Amino acid sequence: MESLKKFLGEGCFSLLVESSRDRMQAELFSAVRYVSGFGSELVYVSTNKPYMAVKEGLESDFGVDTGGVYFIDCISSSPSEGNALDGVSLVLDTSDLNSLLIEVRKQLNRVRGGGFLFLDAVHTLWIYNKSSVVARFMQCVVERAYRSGVNVVFFIVDMEDKDLLRKTAPLFDHFIRVR
Repeated sequence: MESLKKFLGEGCFSLLVESSRDRMQAELFSAVRYVSGFGSELVYVSTNKPYMAVKEGLESDFGVDTGGVYFIDCISSSPSEGNALDGVSLVLDTSDLNSLLIEVRKQLNRVRGGGFLFLDAVHTLWIYNKSSVVARFMQCVVERAYRSGVNVVFFIVDMEDKDLLRKTAPLFDHFIRVR
């Protein structure tokens, strides 16, 4: 993701990326691949796909070594048979933003001082919560990330209803629209 490069030299930052539904995953995985090349610790919050699908996509399609990526999975209800949960936390209810915030805080403390936090689909949280609740959650995460020295990169799908975008975009240092 070319646009991410210009923010890396400025210290701790937060970035909200709006993308079309069909391009979002490729843009997100490209950003993860780019950042992982610097050896930074990464936390990936998955709100729309099980962590195993994300992990496999990052490895096979984008060549990312996911050994340095910690996943917070909001989709899987239990680990896949035979797969240990090493490097993964499960949040069993996507609508439970309190549990998600607790897991995010734990990982921000672990990767403090230069790590990255990715959230793949802000709009998914909107399915289960009011936009004002999602905005408050995002504000807590961004503020906590700043205090921990962790960079934030969140993705949101370009939707007709811009209510969530209007409430959340001002929380970030930067906003870009990928066409």
